Amino acid sequence: MSNEISPDVDNRTQPILDIYYQKISSMSLEEKLEKCIQLSNSVRQLVLTGIMHRHPNSREEELRKKFAANILGEEIATKYYGWKSTDGL
Repeated sequence: MSNEISPDVDNRTQPILDIYYQKISSMSLEEKLEKCIQLSNSVRQLVLTGIMHRHPNSREEELRKKFAANILGEEIATKYYGWKSTDGL
């Protein structure tokens, strides 16, 4: 399997990606899972930080609802939490 990137991407990136792919392929399943969990947690923290930055005066309950809508999507958040954003996410 080739790990070559798209031809429109700067070719200086390819050696970095090669190292990345080597590292990933040498990891055990447990290590890969741990990295996935870490990445997921980082993304969730970034989402929450962004919401808090955009809505600094929101209460904790409102932040939680906005977070759920961001992670799950507004349709699911509305269906299961009975909440729909009135001022955007």
